[in-house]
Amino acid sequence: MKTPSMKIILESLDNIITDFENKKSVRIESKQDLGIIYTPKIIVEYIVSNIFRIYFADLLEFEKLFENATYRNEIIRNDVIFNSLLRKLHNLTILDPACGSGRFLISAAGKLFKLYKLINSGLSDFEIKRTIIEKNLHGIEIEKQACVISKLRLIRWLFSDKKVPLDINKIIPNNLKIEDINHNINKLNLKVNISHKDFLLDNNSNTYEIIIGNPPYIENKKIRKGDYKKKLTNRFTSAFRLFDLSILFLERALELMQQHSGCLSMILTINFYLQIMELK
Repeated sequence: MKTPSMKIILESLDNIITDFENKKSVRIESKQDLGIIYTPKIIVEYIVSNIFRIYFADLLEFEKLFENATYRNEIIRNDVIFNSLLRKLHNLTILDPACGSGRFLISAAGKLFKLYKLINSGLSDFEIKRTIIEKNLHGIEIEKQACVISKLRLIRWLFSDKKVPLDINKIIPNNLKIEDINHNINKLNLKVNISHKDFLLDNNSNTYEIIIGNPPYIENKKIRKGDYKKKLTNRFTSAFRLFDLSILFLERALELMQQHSGCLSMILTINFYLQIMELK
């Protein structure tokens, strides 16, 4: 049996991701109940670019680093700045606490890849991407299917260099069942830091340098499980009156953000500002 070309393999992964995002594998109603909205690419790119600009602002102008060769050479030749950049990059952990299909993570991955290439790390493109996936990127997602799709998106990016072979049959079974795909991903020699759990209530003691994302917008009156709502109101000081889940995501993210050096960027509803006004 002829082995499929790398182009066909990557197209297969693209199709699975696209089908999921087009709601062919998940009913629209269920996605709305979960408060899930997939963020347009232009907004994702803006948020990720802006948070990188802020995070590296004490050292350099992030976008100028890639646009201006003279400025880039000045940074590289400055040992103090360059070594600080290496440390900052090495310690960088990015979390999307409601990562969905991985749009924010894949955007961050692309920008980190450009930065690793610029500093001439001595690693191959595949090794750089692997380092980014295993050390820099973290995601949490409450919906199992979205969690697996997010992993697939990073794997597709990792193997986008056609020089590196990928046996598609080891990842995508003929039945296309999400559970089987996830099982196969877990058997790969690759650490993908994307967890299927509840960001708000499941225990997480890690801290992160950057937290980004578009958390779910579910008003408290639409939270159907009374015991779940009670746990939220007991756990979060912001869980009162007009709160929705996105406000609780913000409170939890602030708890997990690295003190002094952490950066946070989330899309929030108008309810956040109404809560602030009530507190005043």
